Amino acid sequence: MKKNNKQGISLIVLVITIIIMIILAAAIILSLNSSNIVESASETTVKSDLKNYKTKLQLYIFEKMLADESFNSENLNANKTNNSEIFEQIFPGIKDSKYYDVIGIKLGMLVINSPDDNIMDWAEEIDIMPDYEYTDMSLLTIQNGVLISVDPSVTDLIIPKSAGITKIGPDVMNSWNEDMGEYGEWYNDTLKTVILPNTVTEIQAAAFCGCRNLSYVKLPSYLKIIGDQAFEYCSSLKSIYIPDSVEEIGWIAFDSAGLEGELLLPKSLKVLKESAFSFTNISSVIIPGSLISIGNQVFYNTESLNNVVFEEGIEELGWSMFEWGYLDTVKLPYSLKEINGAFNACYVKNLIIDNVEGTLNVDDFYDTNIIWLRK
Repeated sequence: MKKNNKQGISLIVLVITIIIMIILAAAIILSLNSSNIVESASETTVKSDLKNYKTKLQLYIFEKMLADESFNSENLNANKTNNSEIFEQIFPGIKDSKYYDVIGIKLGMLVINSPDDNIMDWAEEIDIMPDYEYTDMSLLTIQNGVLISVDPSVTDLIIPKSAGITKIGPDVMNSWNEDMGEYGEWYNDTLKTVILPNTVTEIQAAAFCGCRNLSYVKLPSYLKIIGDQAFEYCSSLKSIYIPDSVEEIGWIAFDSAGLEGELLLPKSLKVLKESAFSFTNISSVIIPGSLISIGNQVFYNTESLNNVVFEEGIEELGWSMFEWGYLDTVKLPYSLKEINGAFNACYVKNLIIDNVEGTLNVDDFYDTNIIWLRK
């Protein structure tokens, strides 16, 4: 009788453990995806607000032109510090608004300069231009829509849409340092900021490789390809927003970059090449189901990575994707057919598989709590 009681208690404990793990998995997925819901709602609100400000400015200019035929809107410049009285007159209540610090009027047009990349993209979609100090075009070499080179003195590479650039060419920011030994070294310690126009669809090989002080990058909304080594060794680059247009991330594209925290991969991504995010400090990632090709050792030696979710649609994993990693929780989708040694030399504490037990070979997992979600 006591033996049966013990077995019953053990069974209850096992069931409770499984339930807790399922709840944990759901919480991880929800936390990683919830930002998309908030972002969608914010986009509608921000666009509506900015359109209202744009309309108020147009009405002000129209009234001025009716009252004074000599009025030239191109002479109208105002923001919170410059001509602030006119600024607050055109936009009543702006001083108490979240837009007070980010919008302004330049040459009679509404402009914006927000630290939020999403807001900048949404503004551009409704023809509100960014308020940037653009890079002197004489410091850039452009051929047939391709940025060939940038003067090594440039600290902030901010390119206007009018430049007509569609591709960032290879090695545009690198300088050869012959003092680094027999083979030298590619590096640039001057560049700090990169803001690319939405006309750019491709960043080619090693474009910003070795830019060790590069700390802010705004990728264009219609970018398709991030080339091999594009941001390798950008050690000051702590975060980056990869737009939902990107289809390919190249070989060691962000290897040894300073990336940390949550990595958001776009749902448009089709190709993720070898060692793309190796030696980074990211903590969590969702691998989109859109991927049709995953390279080997994508997250090699990314020791801070804790949580990984593979979305439905993924069929095969890359070899040794997480080598030398220590993962707390991994969730694999029903669509997965082959693990392919993705977790070689990697410890996984909790493995959640959205399938029936036995459908995947899990012999390579040691001391791992494995939960099969389907019966």
